[in-house]
Amino acid sequence: QMLSKTEVSEEHRKVFAYVWKTEGQKIHKEIVSRTIWNSSLDETSWRIDVKANSRHVKDINEPTAIVRLSIKKNNQKREGVETVHFEMGREELENINAELDKIQDRINEISS
Repeated sequence: QMLSKTEVSEEHRKVFAYVWKTEGQKIHKEIVSRTIWNSSLDETSWRIDVKANSRHVKDINEPTAIVRLSIKKNNQKREGVETVHFEMGREELENINAELDKIQDRINEISS
């Protein structure tokens, strides 16, 4: 529809539409990959552990989230991936969830 508003010939429009229909996802992926200059999140995994012993009795039996983030550096392949591990207790998890909610609210604001 957008092409019909241009001076592109009908024949060229049909060819473009065909190529976009058959190769559009590959083209989009390639364009996106060429426009990412910073590191990006490649993979996320997590698990919950319960501490069985600690220097402080209050920490025993407290669930802890173990998080692993794989960060792809400058759009490189697998060899350019850095892995970051960290732990979060209940309070840290609540704080990060609150911050992620703020990010989501802002994205929704901008998108609408």
